[in-house]
Amino acid sequence: MHAMWTSRVREPWALWGLLLLGVLVYWPSMSALHELWTDFDSRAYSHGYLILAVSLWLLVRATPALVAAAPSFRPSLLGFAGLLIATPLWVIAWNAGLREGYLLLFPAILWLAVLAAFGFAAAWHVAFAIGYLYFAIPVWSHINGVLQNLTTVMAFGMLRLVGVSAYTQGNVIHIPAGAFEVAGGCSGLHYFEVGLAIATLLGEVDRVPPRRRMFLVALMGVLAIVCNWIRVFCVALAGQLTNMESYLVKVDHYWFGWALFALTMFGVIWFAGRAGAPPPSSPPRRDAVSSSASLRPVMVTALVMTVLPLSQWMVRALSDEPVSIARELPAGSSGWTGPYSAAQGWRPVFQGATWEALAAYRDEDARAIEVYNVAYRDQRQGAELVGYGNSLLGNSGLTLQSQSVVQTRSGRMIETMATDVGGRQSIIWSVYDIDGHLFVEPLRSQLWYGVMALASRPVASLAAARAVCVPDCNGAREKLDRFFEQMGGPLLHRATIKGLRSDSSNAR
Repeated sequence: MHAMWTSRVREPWALWGLLLLGVLVYWPSMSALHELWTDFDSRAYSHGYLILAVSLWLLVRATPALVAAAPSFRPSLLGFAGLLIATPLWVIAWNAGLREGYLLLFPAILWLAVLAAFGFAAAWHVAFAIGYLYFAIPVWSHINGVLQNLTTVMAFGMLRLVGVSAYTQGNVIHIPAGAFEVAGGCSGLHYFEVGLAIATLLGEVDRVPPRRRMFLVALMGVLAIVCNWIRVFCVALAGQLTNMESYLVKVDHYWFGWALFALTMFGVIWFAGRAGAPPPSSPPRRDAVSSSASLRPVMVTALVMTVLPLSQWMVRALSDEPVSIARELPAGSSGWTGPYSAAQGWRPVFQGATWEALAAYRDEDARAIEVYNVAYRDQRQGAELVGYGNSLLGNSGLTLQSQSVVQTRSGRMIETMATDVGGRQSIIWSVYDIDGHLFVEPLRSQLWYGVMALASRPVASLAAARAVCVPDCNGAREKLDRFFEQMGGPLLHRATIKGLRSDSSNAR
């Protein structure tokens, strides 16, 4: 029994333990994936837990091969080098709230840990199982717009082909009976992801030769997209034929699409069964005695993989005293008076901010300029300076016209031109401030925040000022330029931290 433990069982279970440790230490990635996989409104990644289950099954399936290959396990310096690069990158992305970044790195870190501790023999056997997780990670959303536009064009073309008088406006298809919007959730991205995942799994399980495997994956991807075109076409046609009274129009068309997809999937499974080759026989198991030193690479890998993330957890925990951010906007100077209460025309939206303020200043001619300042003490998913739910224009009826970077007397600024509901133009100048370092690129500002957060707790803030184009936009630019030159100093560097007792009055 001792010989069986040392030669055949210990290394695979050590591998499983290393993977479990990685999941626990990099738990923010799993937490973000849980939110993504349980988002049943967009449903784009609601298949995530099924992908996770398949990945676990693939790891279990690879265990006999790992046991047989255990005598050839050797630590890899390349794996250690990869971990030394990937681990701080994950921490930086996590600190910066760049969800896509730390989710992309998560499976890679798990695989690099296996490579570092056990070498290429083990890494090869688990590569497919770990890499399969990428079918449930939001890298696919970048093609959603392309699939959405393609679905609109093809569904419109099929309607015209069968004689339905139709025209499109953007992603809206107009027919005599009504109109259908091909929204982001109707792009077919979900079918495409699942189709590729199924085809890839079939190719692996049935040991399909590489060229046929590539053809199988490409075929399933194309058929999944075509299924979605047919779904949208059928829904629109049903609406036209029933004067928008069809069940598919009034109640649900989601499961109708999955029924079409299931028929396609069964066809591909049949094809894969004919194209597959019998799996190779299992490699013979070899008895070998491993010394206790074989666990040292595992321990070193665990240390390399965990020390930086755990240190960040500890820094946050030990310095998690109740804090707030200085609340006061600077008093007016150099010919500017204020701050005064701002008008109701501009209300930026920044979710989860620690502190924010909106006020107005007036120059010597009593011309007003609106100023907005927002700061984050600690950033996290859903409460970050650069986030999907944030909007500099807000919900006040301002429409974006253009955005560019301009050079001013105070440095580079982001210039946003907007139009209100009355057609009046205005210009907003803004800049990101990460502990006194100014940025006009959102991604660079967040990356810098992530790097700074390795050793400190920086404050991420944004300063913005808006001027109405009266008498014209050149006059608005001149006023903004003068304001930032005279008031920019006290405005941009006031996000200082103050340790305070827990008090509801410290809320923003």
